[in-house]
Amino acid sequence: MVRVAIIGAGPSGITAIAAFQELVSKGLECPEVVVYERQGEIGGLWNYNWRTGTDVDGFGCHASMYKHLWSNGPKECLEFPDYSFEQHYGEATCSYPPRLALRDYIMGYAKHSQVNHDWIRFNTYVKNVVFDEESKKFTITAVDNSEQEQQESSDEFDHVIVSTGHFSVPVMPEFAGLHDYAGLVMHSHDFRAAESYKDQTVVVVGKSYSAEDLASQLYKYGAKKVIITHRNKDDSGNWQPTGFHWSEGIEERALMASMDGHNITFGDGSTEKVDAVILCTGYKHWFPFLDKAIKLTCKNTMWLPELNMSIQSKQNPNLYFLSMQDQFYTYNMFAAMAYYARDLIMGKLTTDQPMTDVDGKPWADKDFITLYNNMKTDADNYGLQGKYTECLMKATGYGTQAICPKKFVEGINKTFDDWEELKHHNIMDYRDHAHASIITGTMSPKPTKTNNWLNNKWEDDIQFYKNMHKHQ
Repeated sequence: MVRVAIIGAGPSGITAIAAFQELVSKGLECPEVVVYERQGEIGGLWNYNWRTGTDVDGFGCHASMYKHLWSNGPKECLEFPDYSFEQHYGEATCSYPPRLALRDYIMGYAKHSQVNHDWIRFNTYVKNVVFDEESKKFTITAVDNSEQEQQESSDEFDHVIVSTGHFSVPVMPEFAGLHDYAGLVMHSHDFRAAESYKDQTVVVVGKSYSAEDLASQLYKYGAKKVIITHRNKDDSGNWQPTGFHWSEGIEERALMASMDGHNITFGDGSTEKVDAVILCTGYKHWFPFLDKAIKLTCKNTMWLPELNMSIQSKQNPNLYFLSMQDQFYTYNMFAAMAYYARDLIMGKLTTDQPMTDVDGKPWADKDFITLYNNMKTDADNYGLQGKYTECLMKATGYGTQAICPKKFVEGINKTFDDWEELKHHNIMDYRDHAHASIITGTMSPKPTKTNNWLNNKWEDDIQFYKNMHKHQ
């Protein structure tokens, strides 16, 4: 029997398990599937862990979640076509859920998809993956940490799907004077509680989503001042701010240039006494378990030219990587990719065979690369991933019983457009707004003023989320 290994049971791994489970549910031929998961439960990055640095087993801590995190994008843009939020919660809910509500949704999807936990080897980390050219099989050596005495074992597989994510190993760039800085320096990966910085002046390095969200979070929980420092430049090469309208107490400055004690000098020549520096400088793709001959080396971009169709290894066609690109689309694209990987493994599709969109236009790998090379705006980015998701859904049939793939991605892209406009109008209150589900057409309710993101600091459990639009 064909054997398939899935490494990682976060959102991408869950969708991969669901894709194969569908074969079982339909009584179709299904390979033997073995899933390796380092944690003791599914959920991946969405499982909060107070630990930083190293985890309980001595490995680098996988978790990047912090307390009281809320979604910074509309839930309508990540909704599974075959499992709506309305189906999960039994009613319409607000568009920007707290972490626990999003985690509950992915768990609901796993239950809805009948994810087989018997396939999963929990508390087991993959030590190495090697491909043998003679046998044409992968050997995976893994260590089971569930017992006091670690158990190492090796198994052979015909195909391997890597779904470990790429938001857990931080990029830590050097900055002039860091060795002389007297305050706290950390990466956002280790950020856990904004209330720890009450009455402090904090520098946030970076201008992407982590920097936006942490700056807002620090302000919400009482930081005295937040300085966002970055190297954003206009077409002439001059530094320019992001264009967001920040609340008083948050400001932007040119990238920090030097440090002395607690004092930081920025690119514009200004100086500030600072208590802490948080690096929102991104993450690296990290696959220490993959043999050099099959290791993926890439940057965090919206399309991965290093892979066939942004999913299949060019070194080995039986090795697949799920959701390793930078992302606007998430859960729904992950699922569509998982079904595509499954159909590649089952021999129903090949990556050298162009996919087609709903209108019948062929999309080969080179066509997506051309689209990627011409991207200039955020709309171009989610336009690319929307087209990719549309083609994947049409190729595999995933979600097509619930909605037309073209209608689905057009609705998501329009919601992204609205979200971008709301953020630029007021980045501190965009979560107060509502969007319609592309699946059900239902308009989400707006939170009450006392329950909205900015005014509510401590309530973020699932019951609160279900009632945050209701006057108590």
